[in-house]
Amino acid sequence: MKGTARLGLAGLLLVAGSLAGAPAARAAGPRLLLDRAELEPSWFPGLARLRLHVTAIQLEGTLIPVGGDDPFVLMVSGSRRREPYLVGRYAGSGGATAVVVVVQTGWEMRDDLEAMREAVAQLWGGLPSDAQIALVTYGEGVDGGNRLGAAHSAADRRVDAMEADAAPADQQLIGAVERAVTTLGRARAPGGEQVPLRRIVVVLSDGKDADPDPSRYRLVGERAEHLGIRVHSIAFSPVDNRGPLLGLGELSKRSGGTFRWVRSREGFRPQMDTLLAEIDQQYVLTFFLPAAQLAGKRLAVGYRDLESNEVKVKEVSCGGKACGEGEFCARHACVARGKGGGGLWWWVLWIGGGLIGLLVVVGAVGALAGRRAGAPAGQVPGQVPGMTPGQVPGMTPGMAPGQVPGPVPGAAPVASGSLLVMAGPYQGQRMPLRHGFVVGSARGCDFTVPGDPQVIPHHAIFVMDARGAMAVVDRGSPTGTFVNGVRITEARLQHGNLIRIGSCSLRYLAQ
Repeated sequence: MKGTARLGLAGLLLVAGSLAGAPAARAAGPRLLLDRAELEPSWFPGLARLRLHVTAIQLEGTLIPVGGDDPFVLMVSGSRRREPYLVGRYAGSGGATAVVVVVQTGWEMRDDLEAMREAVAQLWGGLPSDAQIALVTYGEGVDGGNRLGAAHSAADRRVDAMEADAAPADQQLIGAVERAVTTLGRARAPGGEQVPLRRIVVVLSDGKDADPDPSRYRLVGERAEHLGIRVHSIAFSPVDNRGPLLGLGELSKRSGGTFRWVRSREGFRPQMDTLLAEIDQQYVLTFFLPAAQLAGKRLAVGYRDLESNEVKVKEVSCGGKACGEGEFCARHACVARGKGGGGLWWWVLWIGGGLIGLLVVVGAVGALAGRRAGAPAGQVPGQVPGMTPGQVPGMTPGMAPGQVPGPVPGAAPVASGSLLVMAGPYQGQRMPLRHGFVVGSARGCDFTVPGDPQVIPHHAIFVMDARGAMAVVDRGSPTGTFVNGVRITEARLQHGNLIRIGSCSLRYLAQ
């Protein structure tokens, strides 16, 4: 059995062994979690856009470095398929997030509340700025957490006001987590029900409860998993009582969350760092495949010898609604093909149907601003020299700024053009292009550029519209991709354009 997306029985035993001080247990292996799958209408007729949200971490939450020569593999009903994909991160995907933090304020935590306050502030400071948050505190009773709010200030005041119980008492951990799960279960994204909402509970606790029946931890974790809520445990015992921490491990295992063990109060910060990395750096994989091959099927992903859990995808939809003929999905709303938009942003929609993951790949806002600063005055990054201000790549003379070329109705992408190698490996050779053609230094690319430090493993990808017109997309490379000497994030290609990737020069030939 390959690595799974849950902390299975073996994983929980490893946690137990670690808590008991077994040195070998700390070498626990990594895991994959397929958190969510979205199947939406894309710009390309006959192809749906599949977005998979994938968490890749070690047992206690350290990120697995993914990439290089080992790509993710898509599995459809158990069949492994190597398909081209775009990869981004959750932090730049525009997804909605709701987080409820559960903090133990019992008498035993009286000397550690300041460290826990700082840990909660660190978590909230690292979440997306539009995240909805709430705080539940518990000790002898349960307080707060009935409503989510976007303003950090009110929640921060509650954190500052946390006080420990005046005397020892039975703790109400399960009741506090149940309240957090209930609050998240009825939560909705600020943009409406059609926007997927990522729901997370973070528990800072020693694991004790007034009724420590293991079945209670298990049932709450299973309820959370049923609602799509991940429970991440930050386990800490001031008196080094490790037995109750296993209840927190059960909560996380059953819900698909992660267990983290803080050995001392100084350990809160590094463990919170790994939790934020797990949240913000979740992989978002985007595939373009025929809808009939995916709808109603069970999907999973593989990486090396790891294999995720399976998620069954429903019919193609856009925010839970069906798009009409001639429409595609962008930002969880149906958009008619061929309608005008907002300049470069609509060009991004045109080449990928609102590829949020693509925006992550091509870089953060700061990097984009740097590219904009390097372009001539009035020129949009991605324009070929000679284009007038307001035009986007792919516009023809007479088209209004912001107008997007429309596809031929019912047409499917076909092979279009080729690349002539002007300088670099295989100089003089001509290679036919297709949708998903990848250039990079990794083995398995359609065109491999070995030994060039300026070329990353998957440097650039060529994508095709419904009429067979090609565009080139930089995949977040630090050294960039250039078309006719202009650094681009994405640009539609015209016959004769010169593309430079590292020390390699490629001439695009439309015929």
